Amino acid sequence: MCIRDRIKEDTVSPNLLFVGTEFGLWISLDGGKQWAQYKGHEFPDVAVCDIVVHSRESDLVLATHGRGIWIVDDITPLRKLTPDVLAQDAVFVPGKQTQQRLEANGGWAEGNATFFGPDPADAALITYYQKKRHIFGKMTIEIFDDQNKLIDTVPANSRRGLSRVEWPMRVKAPRVPPAATAAFEASQGPRICLLYTSRCV
Repeated sequence: MCIRDRIKEDTVSPNLLFVGTEFGLWISLDGGKQWAQYKGHEFPDVAVCDIVVHSRESDLVLATHGRGIWIVDDITPLRKLTPDVLAQDAVFVPGKQTQQRLEANGGWAEGNATFFGPDPADAALITYYQKKRHIFGKMTIEIFDDQNKLIDTVPANSRRGLSRVEWPMRVKAPRVPPAATAAFEASQGPRICLLYTSRCV
């Protein structure tokens, strides 16, 4: 049986509340005084039957009616949305530290019963908050190295609220002859293995 309108308190921030309703997930940052519907990552208006805050991963696990299990990765930025942060026009919000991963393929350890979700992106997640929607011109995020040198630019979401963009932690691929490009040589740039800073433009 699906439990309706179940409220779950965050395990770290007691003012951060989640409620599963017949028409989706709702979130409060101020202990239930104000609520907003969660619309991230194309989450549908589906009944949320149960909610678990994963203590190790800081993920929000949702049991839905008819759409299976949904996982909201890393709710750390939600915990950082204090009144001081919400009062700013735009601000970067810290999340979990990103790990660079080496891709590997092969192996069917589960036999014929294959159940899996998408792997974490091989990229750094940059989370930011905007009080108002960015209207004029394109919005981008610039990545600088520790010498204040611009190394990459990524497109950003202009909507209001909390947003995330992915940066692949690589510099741009070098220019090579067409034959090398056809052989997949230099199809991507080398990894960046240093601290970086960002700013909105």
